[in-house]
Amino acid sequence: MKDLARELLEYRALYNSVISRINKLEDDTRAEIEIEGLSEDDKGTELILSFCDDITELVGE
Repeated sequence: MKDLARELLEYRALYNSVISRINKLEDDTRAEIEIEGLSEDDKGTELILSFCDDITELVGE
């Protein structure tokens, strides 16, 4: 049982790390739009924001 608890903690830490990186990517992208005038209509920007939204919806954060 201790092995399962440890494995669960490891997966939770990995999950938190991934969510943190996704949130940072979204925050950085939105900051570039606001500060640098990056176009929200740019295909790359659109794909990044869509990806962030999809992941957030998938994990329910």
